[in-house]
Amino acid sequence: ANLAAIRISESNAERRQREAEYLKLATSSEKIQAAQALEESYLAEKLAEEARAVKEMATAQATEIVGARFL
Repeated sequence: ANLAAIRISESNAERRQREAEYLKLATSSEKIQAAQALEESYLAEKLAEEARAVKEMATAQATEIVGARFL
């Protein structure tokens, strides 16, 4: 009976250890995915800001050209 109880206890300990390892991997994976999503968000925001800057420069240049034609 003691041998069976020891084996059950060892089996439970091994199972809990595997579960802890799986949880650690899942948590790491979630954190990596969140970091990647944040990085993509920052990149998209940066690209949008650059596009706005290019549009503003083009508008300013067009305004100068149109203004020069009426001088």
